[in-house]
Amino acid sequence: MLTLEPKAPLLTSVLTCPVCGHAQAEQMPTDACQYFYECTSCHTVLKPLAGDCCVYWGSH
Repeated sequence: MLTLEPKAPLLTSVLTCPVCGHAQAEQMPTDACQYFYECTSCHTVLKPLAGDCCVYWGSH
């Protein structure tokens, strides 16, 4: 019988600014939803896409 071990969730995500294109790897919080993220390059404040609850959903 094959036993599958649970994998730890991937907590690092790359956020890409839609204004300047800057990509930054960030650690996702595990105790709260992060609704805003400020681009470290151009300082644009990113918000979740429609239907998403935080800035990390849908990022890779």
